[in-house]
Amino acid sequence: MVPPMGCLRFGPVGRACVLACALGASGAADLACGGAPTKAGPAAARQAAARPARPAGTELASAPRLPLRAVAELPARDAAVYFARREDTGLLLCGAGGRWATARVPLAAAVGDATPALRIATGSPLWRDVAAAPARPSLGALRALGEGYLAAWVKSAPGNDELWAMALGEQGEAQAPPRALVRSQSPLRWVEVLPVGRGALLLWEAGGEAARSLSVAPWTPDGPSPASHPVAAAVSGWQAAVGPQGAAVALVTAGEAAGADAAAGGSVRLALLGADGAAGSPIVVSAEPTARPDIQLAFFAGRWTLGWTDVRDLDPHVYVAAVDAGTGAVAVAPRPAIDPVGGQVLVGLTAGSGSARALLAWEAARAGPAAVRAIELATLGPDAAASEQRVVLEFHAADDVPHFAPDGSGFAALTLAPARLAAPSAGAPGVVVASPLPAGPGAIGPSYVRLDATLGVRAAEPVRLDPPGGVPESLRWLHCERGRCSAWARAGAAGGRQELALVELPVRPSRWQPAARSFPPERPPLATRMSVLAEVPGWIPALAAAPLGDPEARSLVAWLQQPDRAAPAAGAATASYRLVSARGPVGPAYTLSERAIALGGISAVAAADAALAAPGAPRRGPARPAAVVAWAGPQHGDPQVLLTAIGDDGTKLRQRALTIIQRPNRPPSPPSLVSDVDLATNGRAGYIVAWVDTRDGNAEIYVAKTDLALAKIGPDHRVTSAPGARAEVRVAVRAGRVYLAWSDARAEPDAGMADIYLAVLDAARLSKLGEERALHRSPAHSRTPGLAPVDGGLLAWWIEGESAKGPGGPASLWTTRLGEAGEPLGPARPVAPDPAAGVAAAAVRCPANGCRGLLGGAQGTGLALRAFDFAFGAPAAAPTAVKQIATLPGAALQDVSLAAADTGAGSFVFADNAAGRGRIRRLDIRW
Repeated sequence: MVPPMGCLRFGPVGRACVLACALGASGAADLACGGAPTKAGPAAARQAAARPARPAGTELASAPRLPLRAVAELPARDAAVYFARREDTGLLLCGAGGRWATARVPLAAAVGDATPALRIATGSPLWRDVAAAPARPSLGALRALGEGYLAAWVKSAPGNDELWAMALGEQGEAQAPPRALVRSQSPLRWVEVLPVGRGALLLWEAGGEAARSLSVAPWTPDGPSPASHPVAAAVSGWQAAVGPQGAAVALVTAGEAAGADAAAGGSVRLALLGADGAAGSPIVVSAEPTARPDIQLAFFAGRWTLGWTDVRDLDPHVYVAAVDAGTGAVAVAPRPAIDPVGGQVLVGLTAGSGSARALLAWEAARAGPAAVRAIELATLGPDAAASEQRVVLEFHAADDVPHFAPDGSGFAALTLAPARLAAPSAGAPGVVVASPLPAGPGAIGPSYVRLDATLGVRAAEPVRLDPPGGVPESLRWLHCERGRCSAWARAGAAGGRQELALVELPVRPSRWQPAARSFPPERPPLATRMSVLAEVPGWIPALAAAPLGDPEARSLVAWLQQPDRAAPAAGAATASYRLVSARGPVGPAYTLSERAIALGGISAVAAADAALAAPGAPRRGPARPAAVVAWAGPQHGDPQVLLTAIGDDGTKLRQRALTIIQRPNRPPSPPSLVSDVDLATNGRAGYIVAWVDTRDGNAEIYVAKTDLALAKIGPDHRVTSAPGARAEVRVAVRAGRVYLAWSDARAEPDAGMADIYLAVLDAARLSKLGEERALHRSPAHSRTPGLAPVDGGLLAWWIEGESAKGPGGPASLWTTRLGEAGEPLGPARPVAPDPAAGVAAAAVRCPANGCRGLLGGAQGTGLALRAFDFAFGAPAAAPTAVKQIATLPGAALQDVSLAAADTGAGSFVFADNAAGRGRIRRLDIRW
């Protein structure tokens, strides 16, 4: 289930307590973490979290603290405490020692009023004994109802659980003795009180982990009704909310059969509850069984808006939908709430009943626990569209989330962040910079942030108290009304006692650095979508993409797959491909070969001519040629270069062996292999293929050509003959010339440190037009070149890695522009490097009069994707600064490969080999 959000812990807590406190957005009841744990919680959850050490320093000591409105002493440290508000008063309900006690709390004092806080001492008349309580109340709820309140709790006994309820008056007095409403042989896991009209609905969850159900019973001013109604079975997640016309429950159902695997996801439904508790058939909001249990529900602008984390695209993405409260029709079909770039997880969704917009909170999916997290915030309109204005909220805890509440037309949040004082910059009067307090655990503590309707930061301070002292152990019941916000802080006191303090969270001038930062709408380049095109077991050492240029904006994506990273590079791999479209779903995946050679790589281009089959030759089926794939595989026991033609329906039309030589093993000579196959279109003349071949005992560059039907024209041509090895050849064809670029170690054959070399050939005869030349010499190892035709020549790029003289800085991308004859038009230039992240892979496209590129590189234990572009205003134009546009957690950086999937650089594909599985991803970019 997803309970309402009510408390925020500071320090390590039991996981069940974290889940109970973390994920809801409505309700005033305490979440069991304040006293006893939920029934599913471990014993560790019963203990209050350890209080963080207080930050030290004279600046901190002199900073003003927050005003208190009331301080209540608790009779026991493990007392169960609940709180509810009604207009300008509130009620505390405390269970300890087998008794329930209440205390009325006035809330009408003005902000900043110097009146001393009301002190509700243990044993004072301000505590009113009202009824017997379970020895250890496990969970409960308290809500304002009419002119009084309604309390509900669970009493556990061997073999059954009981749900009890009691009506309380305005002063907290018992209106009637408590009543047992439900006796269940299944554990009661949660209870909610939902005020509806003059009465209320009691909603409870029953069952174990494998079979959970929801039921509801009405409560009227005359007392409880004996009738109860089932709401849903096989529930993996839920949240209830109240609107002006009734209540609703958002559901994630794991399936009709009890025991369905909730972890596999479920469908999303909305149950509308009448005042009598009767629920019709739940409205199907999302039939796909891909929703995680973290469902959230908010009512605003006449609609029920739902949010959840969805894995229908394999990556988790935050989805939203909306249901019209009047008609019950799905007004907004399920869709990503924000650009689905990288994994996202829902954190919160909240709105006031009179709000025009809701607050949506999410974070990037994490590969594991992270002590410092960035929670992103945006607002949703009635159409569930997210605002462009964004806020990032700091949160320094691995297993909890911030608490949010509506604040008039804006919002408020409780978070965990370092306490930082802001100070004027010495060099620029009036400029405020962060001045962190002394490092260590004492610098982290609770903070509040108040945001306006456009998410501007109105106020933000650490939550620091006068007596009962310093940094609280927990905060709960964040509430804002009539321009005022408050929360209850729990802290230790003298003699081992526990105290609650009602803390005001004012809007006032402050020297504190806010724990939230507002960001204006980002400028392009922007990542607009990241999708998974294929998922395979093992890992993906190479991939290629070929834009087809057809009206459907399709591309062919091809890749190699091996069972694990330990497989030899010269070993067998599975070659696969599929047609994908930017405007629709992907096509099925096809296997090209299960005996491809991983070392050979893979390359693909769009078909040079629609009449791929030879004139007069029968064509297989109605498919037209769409693309050609080059790869390496065994033929009669020897490694060879192979070409395969693919039809526009994805079927394999034709396959030919380009090389047909015998490759006998002559120990101790190295084996004769082919590697790094690359392919380019030679216009209507056919195709040019380049590869690295060791047939003569050394790794040299070879090239050959074919006609449109893939029939070879002439012999193989050896391009190089030099000491050292060559690798990673790339080929481009332009204006009757063939351009070859590769990584060449001839200058340092023993060290294996390479430079990038270029050769230019005549496309008709494949003869060299002059000698090959080094494009750039450096002490670093240069690798992974690329070529892109541009007006008047080409753009060449490559990655500069570590130096032969020892580790240098991170790898970086270098570019140079070349003339028609392959001559450099200016010096080689690095793409503005990021000193904190290297480059593991790059892909570049050059549409019109400029180029656009994408870089993949390390960021901590994950992968960062960075975009750049530049125009050719001058022959030696340099790229602009690099902008990070997406991240992925836990990606295997050494296996990253990138390829452009369309001619305008609006889409790139890359391999993500994290978590023991290979995924082909597409990233769409708006420039």
